[in-house]
Amino acid sequence: MKKPLQNNNYFKNNYYRFKIEPFESSQCDYLDESEFKKLNDANDSNYLLKLKINPKFYTFFVKSEQVLDEHVVVDIDDYVMTIMQLYNKEDSSKTSRENLLGFAHSFAIPESIILHEIRLYAKGNILLIVIPRL
Repeated sequence: MKKPLQNNNYFKNNYYRFKIEPFESSQCDYLDESEFKKLNDANDSNYLLKLKINPKFYTFFVKSEQVLDEHVVVDIDDYVMTIMQLYNKEDSSKTSRENLLGFAHSFAIPESIILHEIRLYAKGNILLIVIPRL
């Protein structure tokens, strides 16, 4: 992950590439396996993003249509964070057309976060974004 410089405003047009780690419940003692199950079982397409606030962390759950790759791209611009990942799936008819699948979710973030300590975890097609608070 690219670490921002001390005097750099990391809330202005910066892209970061984060590695996604597999989620183990022991990593986040304040999270419950049922959080993943509720989001995974939801069939409503509007229910793709969930926020949970803890005194030490902001936790975002993002549901993707596909199983997640190893990395996501994060864009931060004026306190809006966009998490995105694109998949390039070749058409089965072997033509030159490509189908692009993936996701992008944007949400507002407060100024009082520790950007270089953000962690991303995946469990199936659920992405967990843990953002430490100051």
